Amino acid sequence: MLSSSGSRTLDAEKRRALLEAAVEEFAAFGIAGASYNRIIERSGLSKGAVYYYVENKERLYGAVFEEFERFFLDSVGPFPRPERAEDFWPLCRAYYGKTLSFAEANMKVIQAARRVFEPRSDETAGEWVGCLRRRMNDVLEDFVRRGQALGVLRDDFSPEVLSKLGLAVLSIMDSWYFAALNGRHPVERERFQDMVMDLFARVSSPEGSR
Repeated sequence: MLSSSGSRTLDAEKRRALLEAAVEEFAAFGIAGASYNRIIERSGLSKGAVYYYVENKERLYGAVFEEFERFFLDSVGPFPRPERAEDFWPLCRAYYGKTLSFAEANMKVIQAARRVFEPRSDETAGEWVGCLRRRMNDVLEDFVRRGQALGVLRDDFSPEVLSKLGLAVLSIMDSWYFAALNGRHPVERERFQDMVMDLFARVSSPEGSR
């Protein structure tokens, strides 16, 4: 079953073919540039059958993202919730390391899923993707509030602002890291994790450093 928006039941083999084709297309072209006809052609399914189950590419992207979300949480787990101030940055670093390991093993899926955080994705991908993006932002904002309550993150900015700053840092650095994986500018992963944590701490901690 493709779960976005009450879509009808689709058998497992056809569902997998459609989702795999969608991942390839979204990873290559983003949401706005993706062609539903190319996805259908690549999946090997008939156009009539696909439209019967999922009416447009935005709903299909929602199904892809829901599949990714389940897969990610099964592999990496939910966001950490530190109970003590001294645990905050070590937990952040450890969790980020898990996400990098996951990304390295699932590059195409990551590239497709990252499109939900593109600045204009709400406008180009419809309300469903906008809801997904806002849901993920809510999770991050809750994490930021926890850091502020522990006194680890600065409180002169709102959780929304700090979340956006964090996403901006991660987006830029993740793009750099993915390019590094392709051999453009190799970097050792442990050092990269330290670089990202340092950048985030500089903009978000009260003292400007961990």
